[in-house]
Amino acid sequence: MTEGTVRRETQRTENDPRKIATRITLITFALTLATAFVTLFLVPNEDKTPIDNYMMPLVALSAGYSYFLTRRGEHIRGIYILLGVIALASASYPFAANNIGWQTAIGMLLVVTGIANSTLPPKAAGRVSAAAFALAIVIVVIELLVEGVTDIPVTTVSIIVTGVLGFIYTGIILSRFRQFSLRTKLIAAFIAISIVSVGVVIFAVSRSVLGQLTVEAGRELTGVARLSSSSITAELVKQLDLLRALALNDVLNDELAKVNADATGDPVRLEQLDRQWRAADLAGNDSDPLVQSVLTHPISAQLRELSDAFPENVELLVTDRHGALVASTTRMPIYHQAAETWWRAAYQDGQGGVYISQPVFDEKNQTLVLHIAVPIMERTGAGEVTGILRATVDLEAFVAAFEAGRFGETGRTEIYLPNGSELEIGREADGEFELHLEEAPQDFITALQSGQPFMDTTHDGVPVLAGVSSLQSPGDTNADAALQSLEWRVVAIQDRTEALKIVTSARRNAQLAGLGILLLAGLLGIGVAQFLTDPLALRLLEQEIIETFLRAFRGGLGDLLPP
Repeated sequence: MTEGTVRRETQRTENDPRKIATRITLITFALTLATAFVTLFLVPNEDKTPIDNYMMPLVALSAGYSYFLTRRGEHIRGIYILLGVIALASASYPFAANNIGWQTAIGMLLVVTGIANSTLPPKAAGRVSAAAFALAIVIVVIELLVEGVTDIPVTTVSIIVTGVLGFIYTGIILSRFRQFSLRTKLIAAFIAISIVSVGVVIFAVSRSVLGQLTVEAGRELTGVARLSSSSITAELVKQLDLLRALALNDVLNDELAKVNADATGDPVRLEQLDRQWRAADLAGNDSDPLVQSVLTHPISAQLRELSDAFPENVELLVTDRHGALVASTTRMPIYHQAAETWWRAAYQDGQGGVYISQPVFDEKNQTLVLHIAVPIMERTGAGEVTGILRATVDLEAFVAAFEAGRFGETGRTEIYLPNGSELEIGREADGEFELHLEEAPQDFITALQSGQPFMDTTHDGVPVLAGVSSLQSPGDTNADAALQSLEWRVVAIQDRTEALKIVTSARRNAQLAGLGILLLAGLLGIGVAQFLTDPLALRLLEQEIIETFLRAFRGGLGDLLPP
């Protein structure tokens, strides 16, 4: 046997469809089995569709059975079973999740066409490829018309994967283009031209509509953020005004003047009183003389009246000019307050200032609160600070402003704090709204650092649109300084899918129209191909062309030709 004969025999053996089918089914079985294992045991449930745990093992089992059949010499049957299960699984995914139809359709086209053209006879492979193309269109239609059980966001990676799969599928078709009949080539050409033209139009329309609506959504979200910011600022100023009005109360000022007349600034004496107070607080002893002197002070009665009228003020206290407690609505944990941040900010070296704290969780009252402190100024004209008035304000007072900032299904207003936390509203089991303080997602914090008033970004991995505003200026110098020092960013945020629902609808309609055009192009291609490949039609066309040419020729040279 010559070397050439051996080479041809080896090549024939390697190209044997049965051996190719055996290799393909074995490789498919190994890959799908590994994928099924990873899906079942390593991928978290929140990252899977509802059918992943079933479809992946099903495809693996079908690949294993197909391999068994090919080993027995029934490779055609085995391949049909494998392709059928792949087609069934692919058609199921648009029902399970949104935004994966195109990727599933093109992936199915790639796999089915590749396997069919490698293992089946040419005519059978052509029929399977045509059926796969039709099924791909059905999958895309299901994606556009049926709402999936879960929502898979469209990411750059998914777009790239879909594009790569489409490129590979095109390569497979082009590699076998010479083997197609003239009719098939004409149909493919019609469809290819239609896909390119329709795809360009759909892309252009989608981009145009998306750009316009994104700008409009940004304008609306920024407006909502400003309105919410104004409401939150108004509530803060209201609480400030309540305290500043109380600080002007005659009874409070007269009583505080008496206290300051006898008050001591001696650090040693203040330390002794603070230890006495802390011991009484540790023992829960409200009967201690020092505690009683604060809780029963006439100013405490004034504080309770304000708390009763405005119950969001869960605690109120007054200190003298040295920071010692004078009056309080409840027993405080310490007596000497001068070392506290809020006291030093409100005292401001005797000049007086406004202090507003960041939201904190109050263990005693089991609620989120703000501490607001204002100075009590001397009324003799000297303008000195005679004491500090502080309120612990329940953030329940701000729920109405957050409720007003809710819109649609996912639209909401949140406050982002400089420490990386977010203040957001949530509905409780009883149906009531309540504010929660949580750690903000890092992706959104990073986006906020850009300082843009409108952002197209992600919030904990979910695509969102967001308008951003700072607290509004109330036109009061002291209040302005306190509000700006908070560095709060009020954000109106909405899931991108809902915010651009009109774009989604327009894109769906455009894709449906595009599929209709592709279907018409396919039917037209079939008709034209049928006509051009029919011998009788070709002869009639040839005769008609010749007669037309002769009529034109005689018409132009009629004077020169004999009658």
